[in-house]
Amino acid sequence: MKQIKFELLRHGPPNNQLLSPLTQYLAICENHPATTLQVPFEHNQFLHRLRALSYALGQESRAFQVKDTAQVLADLLGKVPGLVAEMNRDDALNDDSGLRLRDPNRATHLRMILSASELALLPFELTLSPPGFPGSGQPLLLQFKDPICMTREVRRVAERSWNWPQNPKVLFIYASPGNVGAVPWQDHLETLRRLLEPWANYAEPDEQKRFDEHLTVLPNASCAMIERACAQDDFSHVHILAHGIEYSDGYDTRFGLALHDPQPMTNDGVDRVSGERLATALRAVRATGSRRLASPLVVTVASCDSGNQGTVGGLGGSVAFALHQAEIPMVIASQFPLSVAASSVFVRAMYEPLLWGLDPRIALNDLRRRLHTMYPTTHDWASVTAYASLPNNFHEWLTGVQVRQTYRSMEAAMKFADFVTERVESPETVPAGPTAPIPPDPAKTPMLDDATEKMEAARRRVERLFESGVGDRAELAGKLAATDKRCAQVYYYFSHNVKDSAPYTEKWQRLLQKSRQHYWNVFELSREKGWAVVQFLSLDLILRRLKAPVIDLLLEPHEEHNNPVVLWNMAHDQSINDLRDRQNVLRHWALGNLVELYLIALIMDPRPRGVTLQKCVERAKKYAKDLVDSAGPDSFEVYSTRRQILRYDDWYWEIAEIDEIKRHVGGVIRAMPAVAQP
Repeated sequence: MKQIKFELLRHGPPNNQLLSPLTQYLAICENHPATTLQVPFEHNQFLHRLRALSYALGQESRAFQVKDTAQVLADLLGKVPGLVAEMNRDDALNDDSGLRLRDPNRATHLRMILSASELALLPFELTLSPPGFPGSGQPLLLQFKDPICMTREVRRVAERSWNWPQNPKVLFIYASPGNVGAVPWQDHLETLRRLLEPWANYAEPDEQKRFDEHLTVLPNASCAMIERACAQDDFSHVHILAHGIEYSDGYDTRFGLALHDPQPMTNDGVDRVSGERLATALRAVRATGSRRLASPLVVTVASCDSGNQGTVGGLGGSVAFALHQAEIPMVIASQFPLSVAASSVFVRAMYEPLLWGLDPRIALNDLRRRLHTMYPTTHDWASVTAYASLPNNFHEWLTGVQVRQTYRSMEAAMKFADFVTERVESPETVPAGPTAPIPPDPAKTPMLDDATEKMEAARRRVERLFESGVGDRAELAGKLAATDKRCAQVYYYFSHNVKDSAPYTEKWQRLLQKSRQHYWNVFELSREKGWAVVQFLSLDLILRRLKAPVIDLLLEPHEEHNNPVVLWNMAHDQSINDLRDRQNVLRHWALGNLVELYLIALIMDPRPRGVTLQKCVERAKKYAKDLVDSAGPDSFEVYSTRRQILRYDDWYWEIAEIDEIKRHVGGVIRAMPAVAQP
């Protein structure tokens, strides 16, 4: 994404300065020469404009001021030659023929850095596109030539490292005290739960507890309640739904949030919370003894006027400004009244990309377009304002989030599938889940259909991620291979508990074939990953011995390049070499590979030279014991290796003629203790 840094400066402190055509500002855009600007407004004149834009002077006045203010702001921005030049900077590359190639998905991030309080009053999000800008004459943030996302920044806010927590979690705060009016909290809560569903604990019958790991709800919130919640838990996202409210701050008028007053008898039940107080609560001292401050990455405020500056005489600014100044990297709010319907679109449009690790700047652009389309009688699309201070490696950071969130959604789906499998196999021993016990034909039950749907949706996400080229291709191919193998096992169990098993049988065999091919892709993409050869070889031998195979055109007679003995020796030699490595993790996985390699050798014909049946059994047990001693009985390496070896005992043995392994695998399994997934 192309970034343009545009800053407006003036002498003096940030506060206590009115808008005036006499005041000179210095406009700086990237490395272009500075330009002097003057705004064409007297302060009171502009306050009248803001009243119209705040829906206080009627529809006709509002519509006129939307258009007129947009044109005036366009004239102002059009006077900065450096900004015009940057907007037209072509980042396209030449192809082999010398022609210019333009990225059809490119977008521009316009970073508005405004430190003067009076400039924060200007609704730059409304501006038309000046001459020389993309889509000249159209609203800048809605024009069709190049998507543009505009964010604001506070000059004194440093770029903070975006450390994504292992378990992203949303804090949903809502309040509607006294007579300020109700808020659509049910709609927002339902939307958040629906968006968090790919990571939910599907097997939990209680809907509220199903989302406990990812969502905390704070109803009828007070400032003290927010402080306690943030002190007790780490939240990556905070969503606030409350009414904006005007209050007096000395001689100044500010906009804050209407939260619940813990002493309602003294103040009509409404606590008019300033942005500074809210920031202190959200960045509470963690109750861990470390004195570390709570550090949400994103705060969204669905509230009227939460981005409204108020008066400019004293220190301070809008709620969004104060939260951003407290070093919250991204704050998304509204600088004008926001309609109830628009607030619901706001939470849907922002949280889906935020939770999946998609670029929030693109999401902001999409949100504006959606609001402009859906609500023609308002300017909700321009009300949305975002304060952001993003790190230089933001794109790489987003890539990591996408990968991790996709993996986590797959784990959640598979966990539910395992739960359903247990109920299919032994319904009387499994506690009641979210649906009734499974009847004799589970293919007709909502629970089985639900598990299948969730597995397929998660598989498609992993596939799309791999096809998109995001992240480490070899790692993604490995995850896709493991995903297909686990899904195949679940479908196999389902096939034993339905009247018509043929569709499930074909599904699990096709998935095993895909898994086999993905493991080979891993090795081709990264030759040092010998474990992929072990898994390829395992599935290759199993698929060739299926009792009733579905035709696989890729399963050709062994050629010299994928001869089992050659592949076995190669993976064995690499694993033995990895045992000498100084990295404990590499040594542990090498031991896991060797355990499986010696089990695989039992069904190879011919076996590798010098590898007898007795040696296979002894070495598999030895390396299993070495793995437990080295990594620890409760380590993930032991858990993962044991889970893989169990497949030979309770699945591979049933689908292929591998009695040779069945007779000896029990001793290997007993060498590794059964533990819960770390």
